[in-house]
Amino acid sequence: MPWIRAAIAVAIVAVATGCSLTEDLSNFGSGAGATSGAGGAGASGGQASGGSASGGSGGTGAPSFGHALALRTTCASANTRNSQKLAFGTEPFTVELWFSVNELVNYQTLVHHGGTSPDRPGWGIELGAGVIVFGGSDGTNYVNAAAFGVILPQHHYHLVAVRDGSAAELWLLDRTRGETVHRLIGEEPMFPTSWDSAELFAIGDQASTNVQCVGYDLDGVIDELRIWSGRRTQEELDATYLTTVDCDTGGLIGYWRFEEATGGTIGNCAGPEVLQINDGTEPRDYQWVDSPFDE
Repeated sequence: MPWIRAAIAVAIVAVATGCSLTEDLSNFGSGAGATSGAGGAGASGGQASGGSASGGSGGTGAPSFGHALALRTTCASANTRNSQKLAFGTEPFTVELWFSVNELVNYQTLVHHGGTSPDRPGWGIELGAGVIVFGGSDGTNYVNAAAFGVILPQHHYHLVAVRDGSAAELWLLDRTRGETVHRLIGEEPMFPTSWDSAELFAIGDQASTNVQCVGYDLDGVIDELRIWSGRRTQEELDATYLTTVDCDTGGLIGYWRFEEATGGTIGNCAGPEVLQINDGTEPRDYQWVDSPFDE
């Protein structure tokens, strides 16, 4: 998992030189709004601009997402070799999802789209002890937009990753903390714009084959995964994070709602990539649950 390791290496260097990469978490879980000011550190070591937690048209009322998928020791994947929808070049794209994680001890993967080679070129969103990363590789170089000290176990997060040309951004909203506006927590100006052999799309881990996960399993819950073929603005994200959207919404090219509630198949109502649970048994390795993000 090169992106997480690279990000942690940056953190070690920063700590050794006296730089702070961690937000003040004293108000987490108190229901207070986000502290205004700087967000988490980007992968380049700079500070991402923060955002207020007040306001936002999506921040009132209760969502109604129905079901979600809890993963423990497996992943779900699809072969995208014959699909061009996720084969982004320089075109901008946006990935958004709800998630919570039980523990932050080990490396974990939320979403990954990559190849079958040992280097697995592609892009992914990953978690580790004290770090969240939106990473990309062209098979030779690994870069990432990263944030440190912004994720806590059991919190309910809406996460957004944006790639626009070679610029990458991470945006986060902590609903447990009472936030109602997404805040920029990490950015990277030199993100890859091409991926050779990016032919496996997976949630909950990286997939090395159609039926095998790598072992960086998510121990948590995921819901409402959407991929857009364009850059979603902060205003658009703030307006729709608490609601479902129509499957034929313009620019929406992948939408996994996790409403199956049974079985090992996860349908995509906006595209052909149907995900299949790999080598897992319910409820030992995965389980359909009522969406905790409705709360």
